[in-house]
Amino acid sequence: MTKIYRSDEDKMMQDRNLKWSSSSIMTKHRPEDENSIQGFLAVGQLQERFLIKDIATHGCSGGVSGLTHYTETIAFYDKHKKEIWDMLYDLSEDTGFSVPYLMSDFDGARNVSDEDTFKNFLVWWAVTQKARELEQD
Repeated sequence: MTKIYRSDEDKMMQDRNLKWSSSSIMTKHRPEDENSIQGFLAVGQLQERFLIKDIATHGCSGGVSGLTHYTETIAFYDKHKKEIWDMLYDLSEDTGFSVPYLMSDFDGARNVSDEDTFKNFLVWWAVTQKARELEQD
């Protein structure tokens, strides 16, 4: 997206605000490990591909840059599988419910019809949950 500025001063103010905003994003949403889900979210917001707040509020089904196509969500799942399952196990421990029971209540569970849609389902759930955790902090 190209931004139109009325003057060089407007552009300088915008650049200064973006730098301040970016540093606060990285402070609030520290990507301890850029290969983590939290790191994915922090970097995506820093690069202005999406807002963590929007994901926390609306989930991923509305479209999240980098998680739109099955090829993207499957690759993301394969990269973050351990973290996703750790999140599921932690939720199971916290609630006392089994992982399959919990998953049956997640948004999109009815759309799972094969391995690819299952991976997509878990990625969208995990990214949404992590975004909600970050917004609560």
